[in-house]
Amino acid sequence: MTVELFVTRGLGDNSYMISSGKEALLVDPQRDIWRFQKQIEEQDLKLRYILETHVHNDYVSGALALKDATKGLELALPAKGDYEFEHKKMSEGDTISIGSLNFEVMETPGHTYDHISWIGKEGDTPFGAFTGGSLMIGSAGRTDLLGHDHTHDLTVKQYHSIQRIAELPDEVMIYPTHGSGSFCSSSNPSSERIGSLGNERSYNQALTASSIDEFLDRQLSGLRQYPSYYPQMAPINRRGPEIFHELPEVPALDPDTFKEKMNGAFVLDVRMGREFAARHIPGSYNFELKPSASNYIGWIIPFNAPILIVPDAGGYEDVIELQTQLFRIGYIQVIGYLEGGIDAWSDESGTSSYTYVDASTLKLESSPQILDIRDPQEITDLPVTASEEIFLPALVEQSPQTQGPYYVMCVSGQRAATAASILQMKGIEPILLTNGGVIEVLKNLQQN
Repeated sequence: MTVELFVTRGLGDNSYMISSGKEALLVDPQRDIWRFQKQIEEQDLKLRYILETHVHNDYVSGALALKDATKGLELALPAKGDYEFEHKKMSEGDTISIGSLNFEVMETPGHTYDHISWIGKEGDTPFGAFTGGSLMIGSAGRTDLLGHDHTHDLTVKQYHSIQRIAELPDEVMIYPTHGSGSFCSSSNPSSERIGSLGNERSYNQALTASSIDEFLDRQLSGLRQYPSYYPQMAPINRRGPEIFHELPEVPALDPDTFKEKMNGAFVLDVRMGREFAARHIPGSYNFELKPSASNYIGWIIPFNAPILIVPDAGGYEDVIELQTQLFRIGYIQVIGYLEGGIDAWSDESGTSSYTYVDASTLKLESSPQILDIRDPQEITDLPVTASEEIFLPALVEQSPQTQGPYYVMCVSGQRAATAASILQMKGIEPILLTNGGVIEVLKNLQQN
């Protein structure tokens, strides 16, 4: 038996391939199915089943595409998921088998109403619990994604579900779908992706709560906001997403064609913030090409809107990376990229720039002001009282109190880079803080 972990760090999620003999199954696979197919082919395995733990709210499932690509593959999905395509409806006590392994359904509502966990067994001995968005490593799945009217009921259900999982032996390994970096967590999870139930008993706040009231308080305190694309995911996953067996081709565009296509499209420049600040296409957004870029694109750019990409000098590799991130969350209208990047764009076609400052060398004065674009919970945890506060996604509709200039601040500079580009579109002068942010600003304020 082997359990192979596939981590999608930008979304903070895990998928799993479990094999026994020459048979295999996948748990909660994402939409870019070719990475799973590659491993299955290399190991000469027969993929028998896809197991899902719940209707996903943060990414498009790859289950239907894998079924289309794999002869004889069956989809074993939560019976209460209301899926609109052919599948095996799995309820409490139902089992799936491969090789010498059995996987039994434990209904664990809380993160969603339809949520199930899969208890993997060798013979009668459980070896692992694939817990999706129920029990996580160091945390538990949040219970507010379906709206305020459902939150209390789901949180109570989450408590009882986690107590059921806790009845398993200490040596059982916990294999959650959501992990570090996921907005589906109720609190900051561990950086570890998997761990033993026995270890979780000692420090996981979802298991150490002494009562349901304490659990409710812990589960619902300090929840971060979650990306605005989330409500789009469950309907797509229930209906069945459009099937792709590879990424759609993205054409390379010369500057004239690129300029023609800008009308009605969103231009995303993936270079680092200081490079963008020095020279960029007017009206373009700066999303540094980090693993979490799609989270904020999905928060700011209208769902599945037409997108044009300005890559770094690396060109097509940048395009593929961003396209893959967007593909996972349902954005499939990447209509082209600027061949040659910003170097191909002539000054006659129009360029913009603004000032940037390394956060470690910042010397604060009475003016410019500080604009803090971190999440409200981050600000509560580490406030900067001298700043004006507007959460990054809110900056699209909301403007600061003056025309600036503003030092634009986050934690590392990644989100500040996006915020600075939005401010400039609004006619407000930004000064981008790069290579740091809140820690350096606080040090500077203390020195002054």
